[in-house]
Amino acid sequence: MFKFKYMKTRILKYLKTRFFTLTLAFASVISLGILMQSCNKDEEPLDEAILNSTELEEYIIAGADFQKSLAIFADGLNKIDFSTLEVTFDEEGRKKIHLPTEFVGSVRIEEKIIMFNVRKESLQRKFPQIVSFNKNIGKRYLQHCIQNSVNVSSGLLVLGINIHKSLLKSSEYTVSQYGSGELSFLLNDLGSWVSNPSYVELLIIQYSDGSFTVAKHVDATSTQTYIAEITIGALGNLYFQGDMSKKIVAIGHTHTGSGNDCKASEEDHAAKKKYPQVDHQIFCNGALSSY
Repeated sequence: MFKFKYMKTRILKYLKTRFFTLTLAFASVISLGILMQSCNKDEEPLDEAILNSTELEEYIIAGADFQKSLAIFADGLNKIDFSTLEVTFDEEGRKKIHLPTEFVGSVRIEEKIIMFNVRKESLQRKFPQIVSFNKNIGKRYLQHCIQNSVNVSSGLLVLGINIHKSLLKSSEYTVSQYGSGELSFLLNDLGSWVSNPSYVELLIIQYSDGSFTVAKHVDATSTQTYIAEITIGALGNLYFQGDMSKKIVAIGHTHTGSGNDCKASEEDHAAKKKYPQVDHQIFCNGALSSY
C-alpha cells in the first residue's frame, strides 16, 4: 500500500513542479496576496504594457483554472485505490497505470495543463523579459493585474473564485479563504508568508467541511496573534465571525523558526484550555502540527 501511496504523491509533485515554473507564487497571490502586499515605496515601477496585456490576463485565468482543477484532482486521487487499477507496460517496458476514465474526464486536468502552457508561452513570446523576473517581481505583476483587471475578476468569478473575499474586513481581521482540497496550497502560502519581511502571526481556522480561513488581526505582531470573534453555539460548537453554517474543528496560528520556536507557548495552552472542543495547531517548518 505504501508503494501506491508514494505513487500518488509523485504524480501530484510532478504536476505542481512541472506546470508552475513561471511563478510558484500564483496561488498565494490570489489567496494570501492581500496579506502579503509590500509597502515599499522605492520599488521600481511596473511595465504598463505587460500589466495591461491580454496575454497576462489570459495567463492568470488559465493558471487559476489549472490550480482549481489540480486541487480537485488531488482530492479525487486520494480517494482512488491504486491497487485495483489496471497496469500495463509500453514498448520500452515502462509501467502505465490507468486512472478511471470517468475521474479523468470529469476533472479534465490534461486539458487545463495544455491551456495553461499555451497561455504561458503566449505571454513569454510577447514579453520575453518576464523569464528573468525574480519571484517578488512576478508576484507584483500578478497581484496588480488580479486586483485591477475587470477581465481577470470576471474570469475568476466564472471559476467560482471571488478575489474580493480577501478584502473582507471585520473590526479586527483581514481574511482569506481556502476551499476543501486546497490544503497543499495553504501550506505553500503560509511557508512563503513566514519568510516575508512584513510577517506577523496569522490565525488559521479549519472547518468541518475541510475549508480554511486565514486571518490577520489588526494588532498581530511577529510573535503574537489573537483569537477573537468566536461564537459558541447551543451545542458547544465554535463558529468564526458569526458564520453559523461552518463549524470550527481546529484553531491554529503561524510560528517562524524551528525547534523550540515551534513549541506552544503559555498563551497557546491557555487558548486550548479556553476552547477544548477543537484541535489546536501550530504552523511551523512547513506543516500544521497539533499541540
